[in-house]
Amino acid sequence: MNGGPSMPFELEVVEAALLSRIQRWERRLMDLEPRVQNILAVLPNRLTADILEQLRISKQTLVVLGSRAGDLRQMLFDLLEDTEEIRRICIMGRNCKLKKGNNDVECSVPLEKQIAEEEEEEIEMLLENYLQRCESCHGQAERLLDSAKEMEDSIAVNLSSRRLEVSRVELLLQVGTFVWDWVL
Repeated sequence: MNGGPSMPFELEVVEAALLSRIQRWERRLMDLEPRVQNILAVLPNRLTADILEQLRISKQTLVVLGSRAGDLRQMLFDLLEDTEEIRRICIMGRNCKLKKGNNDVECSVPLEKQIAEEEEEEIEMLLENYLQRCESCHGQAERLLDSAKEMEDSIAVNLSSRRLEVSRVELLLQVGTFVWDWVL
C-alpha cells in the first residue's frame, strides 16, 4: 500500500482464500503427522482394532487432503501457464484491453499499462508462492499416506504368515486325527 497502487480487490480476495485454505491444510498436516508417526511406531507390536481404525481414519484424511492439495496445485499451475489469463486479471477494472494475436496490453493511460505490467509480475510471484506451498502440502500428505500403506502391506504379510502357520497346524492335526482313526 504505502501510497502506491494497491492490488485489485478481487485479487486480495483470491489471495485471502488461498492463504486461508493452504494454512488450514498446513495446520491439519502438522496435527496429523505426529499422530500417524505414533500409530506407525506402535502398530508392529500392538495390532488392535482401535489402532487399525485410527490408521484407517488417518489414511482417509490424508487421501482427502492430498487430493484437494493436488487439485489446487494443478489449478495454480494451469493458471501460471496461461499468460493471457494473468494479463486479463491485471487489466481488470482499468481502461485497457488485450491486443489479439500477441496478447500485448493496450491502455488509454500509459501509467495504467506500467501498473498492469508490474502487477503481472507480482501476481505470478504470488501464485508461484502458493503453488510451492500447495506442492509441499501435497507431497507431505503423499509421503505420510505411502508410509501408512507400507505399514498396512507389512501387516497384511504378517497376518498372511500367521494364517499359513495356523493352516499348517490345522493340517497336522487333521493328519494326526486321520492316523489315529486308522490305527484304532
